[in-house]
Amino acid sequence: MGPFLLLVLFGIAGLATWLALKAKQAPPATAPDHTQGGKYSLLHPTVPQPAKLADGTGDTAAPPFAPLALRAPTAIDFGTHDPPIPTASYDLPAISENVEMRVEQLGHAIAKAEGFGIPGTLPTRARNPGDMKLGDIGNGLLNGKTIFATAQDGWIALFNQIRRIIAGNSRYYTVDDSFSQMAATWTGNDSPQSWANTVTAELRVSQSTTLRSFLGV
Repeated sequence: MGPFLLLVLFGIAGLATWLALKAKQAPPATAPDHTQGGKYSLLHPTVPQPAKLADGTGDTAAPPFAPLALRAPTAIDFGTHDPPIPTASYDLPAISENVEMRVEQLGHAIAKAEGFGIPGTLPTRARNPGDMKLGDIGNGLLNGKTIFATAQDGWIALFNQIRRIIAGNSRYYTVDDSFSQMAATWTGNDSPQSWANTVTAELRVSQSTTLRSFLGV
């Protein structure tokens, strides 16, 4: 074997040794887009999740029913709804557990018809599940609708509205109204058919059913 061939072989062996050493020293490979701080990467994806709708949890959750004393409204025109404050002046009736359950079912059906819990809708932004026009109770108005400090306050006001109807204290509704009649009043004749369709489908009743019949009072 000639000197030149030996030189070539030694050169190849040296190059292989150098490459092996560099491979051991190299940092572990990461995905091209990997970054620190929770940003999206192939190794640690953080995919945006859809907004959570009113499902009984989180910011849109309805509370267990409880009286709530709020400041008197400053607006004069309450539209087709009754002012929800202060609760102490309502003379709200004592009702059975079955009727209370129906009150909450109706409240949730109304909230669904109003689009509460859907990101960006007026009821969601105002924390007003019933989309009710009850005057300014200290948090301002949004397109004429009451803004509540919390969604729980809004739920309580909605449940109280239904309880006022049961007590006969509402200026706009009676328990002998059908759901079709209630829809026309509640919406101010703004798409009342769609509203009634949603509410009655949720409650599994007809639009001719009266509140008295559904609530069991």
